[in-house]
Amino acid sequence: MTKRVTVEELRETIESVIDDIEQGNAIDVVRDGRTIATIKPTVQIVQRGTTYPFRNFNPGPLPKNRDFDVVQMLIDEREYERSGKKYGL
Repeated sequence: MTKRVTVEELRETIESVIDDIEQGNAIDVVRDGRTIATIKPTVQIVQRGTTYPFRNFNPGPLPKNRDFDVVQMLIDEREYERSGKKYGL
């Protein structure tokens, strides 16, 4: 819910305006009939044990030992793409 207050009202009732913001309300500050600012509450991100981007990340089981070299496989694949054979050239 957005509440509109004039600059003069904001000066006189700053405590109640701050209380409204803490309750989650946005405040439009008006001067001469124009909105000159909007004051919004900040978004709180609650972290539960892990950092935000990886909150629900599950890496799964560890890979088994490979009987081939993964790096060499990537190098061979890159060379195949660069040779043009992949694209029929």
